[in-house]
Amino acid sequence: MNPSPIYHDEKARLEALRECAVLDTPPEEVFDEVTSFAADICRTPIALITLVDKDRQWFKSALGIGGREMPRQVSFCANAIKQPDLFVVPDTALDRQFAENPIVVGEPKVRFYAGAPLVTPDGLALGTVCVMDREPRTLKAMQRRALRMLSRHVMALLQLRRKDRRATVARFGVGEESAPYREAQAGALRDSESRFNAFMRKSPAVAWMKDGEGRYVYVNETLTTFYQTPADQVLGRTDGELLPAPAARQLRENDQRVLSSGQPVQFTEHIPAPGGEVRSWRVWKFPFKDLAGKQHVGDWPLTSPNGCRRRKRFTSRRSGIAVWWRKRGMRFLLCPPMRSSPP
Repeated sequence: MNPSPIYHDEKARLEALRECAVLDTPPEEVFDEVTSFAADICRTPIALITLVDKDRQWFKSALGIGGREMPRQVSFCANAIKQPDLFVVPDTALDRQFAENPIVVGEPKVRFYAGAPLVTPDGLALGTVCVMDREPRTLKAMQRRALRMLSRHVMALLQLRRKDRRATVARFGVGEESAPYREAQAGALRDSESRFNAFMRKSPAVAWMKDGEGRYVYVNETLTTFYQTPADQVLGRTDGELLPAPAARQLRENDQRVLSSGQPVQFTEHIPAPGGEVRSWRVWKFPFKDLAGKQHVGDWPLTSPNGCRRRKRFTSRRSGIAVWWRKRGMRFLLCPPMRSSPP
């Protein structure tokens, strides 16, 4: 096996890679969507976003392969970043450069590779968006175009981070390892979180989140103000503890459908109100993961409180949202105060 080549301006390339401040960061959905699409469009079992470090190849996103990195010496991408365009190896077993590569003769037994380099505006290749297969093959013209497009998209995301890092360093005149830089990053994160919390807290729409077990982990101020009920009477509890059993089952089934599909879904949900009435509403439910990779479900309203009518059937094209919980032994229906006119 031939050793991986060294980039022509390795020092500048590694400096640009450091400026992106992305190495060894947790997985992110925006990058995972790229690998998922690459695998789908190229019909391959493996897709990666790779960054070629000094002695290793690190995966910002990895689909179909275990681990987050491998030695640079066995990396196909270390060769791909030296190419001006898409680098394709139709059959690794027939290629003298790769035939004895450990990931060809051993797991994951790569027989096909195609990688589009991630190139900065100043011409430095940091890594690739690549796909691999365990069978020899080629790519169609449309698949080649898609890989190039995805590599440009990923590079645009990385370039934004590179600019942010440069701006912070320019402001403080220090590197990212310094205490002032870390304090600035922590302060920016606190400011961002504070803005988001204020936005959600003061939103006229009711919003909440549940964990994968169905426990409420977030309710906004509109919800608590609407019923003058403290959040701690809702947080940590499930619909089974807050709702009549049939309604709780319906909501849990809807939540589980969203979690299993991995896609946002609109629902019309029906809840029996006091007196035997049925109130209905439309709601978006959507899945997401926290930084630890744990599954959650978010709910977002789509109509006014008047959209939750005292009728057994919901006929408005507008959608809405509602929730029940206990307060002093009674049950209440919550609808979001978004519009004043009836639908």
